[in-house]
Amino acid sequence: MWKARTKDNKEVSELNTKWNEIQDNIDELLLITPKGQIIYLPKKMKKYVQFKTAGAELGKNNVEIESRVIGFEINGTTVKIRANEKTGNINIEVE
Repeated sequence: MWKARTKDNKEVSELNTKWNEIQDNIDELLLITPKGQIIYLPKKMKKYVQFKTAGAELGKNNVEIESRVIGFEINGTTVKIRANEKTGNINIEVE
């Protein structure tokens, strides 16, 4: 689950806020993994990103989140931290 602090000092999370409503107003972003680990990103970055990947089985009405990703942009490079929902493995990706 992601949590953020906005530039006007409000604490929000994916439980009570839609990302597109705050994505341009974030000063701090963190991710809490299923195993309870907390991943903090650098504060006051120019741009933050957040998304999830999901999977579904054909013929079933069930969609499962597979991983959660948070990241930031610095000097034209995007750094993303991906946490796998089942294994708890954490990967760093750079684009």
